[in-house]
Amino acid sequence: MSKPPLSTSNLNRAAARLGCTLERLEDVCGIKAGLTGFDVAGRPLVRLEGDVFSELSGAFFDDSHPSVSHLPPADRHYARGKTLDERNDGEHARLALASSLSSADALKATRWGRFMLLGKDHTLCGHRGISSFVNAMHRDEASQLDCFVAFVLAQPPLLGSLRTGNVRKFFHLTQTNLKA
Repeated sequence: MSKPPLSTSNLNRAAARLGCTLERLEDVCGIKAGLTGFDVAGRPLVRLEGDVFSELSGAFFDDSHPSVSHLPPADRHYARGKTLDERNDGEHARLALASSLSSADALKATRWGRFMLLGKDHTLCGHRGISSFVNAMHRDEASQLDCFVAFVLAQPPLLGSLRTGNVRKFFHLTQTNLKA
């Protein structure tokens, strides 16, 4: 079940809200690289951050479930696979396991969609609750883009780096989980 991709009107509206050029927005959205927010089955891309799950759950599951709850670094625990769909299958399995332990913590400890927005940042993404955020991540890429725009607008350093075209700084700030 494929989801509609981002349209030019979606991107133009987002660029106007962010006060940046369409080209700059396309650079950070990976438009030119052909990135997507969904796998071929229509599921949103996800990546469970086991270190974040550990933090949110008070390290309660670190010993019993180290594949989903652990200290940093997280990357050695990510699902492997030759294709995006294989990796996403593995990450959905990791999310299901973590959800069986603590559903809310698992959803908050997961990066979602095209922009890999962390669930615990759902309020920065314009959602009062994690369920609303997750529903938006499942809906379509336009909803994922709306969350991304809200996330950037909520963080002046991120917005500034986007507007000035400092893509390297923009990505550095997103990886350090900057908060306004």
